[in-house]
Amino acid sequence: MAISWRDLALTFGPILLVCIAVLYLAVRLIQPAPPSTLTITAGPKGS
Repeated sequence: MAISWRDLALTFGPILLVCIAVLYLAVRLIQPAPPSTLTITAGPKGS
């Protein structure tokens, strides 16, 4: 049984486009985690 490239494109093309759109939206909308370190500065250096 032979499968044509056109059949594969029609089947997996929309699925691939939806996956790419979901990944793009996830990266754009989900806020990244806060940094793991916190630096507090107060007063002159060396005091």
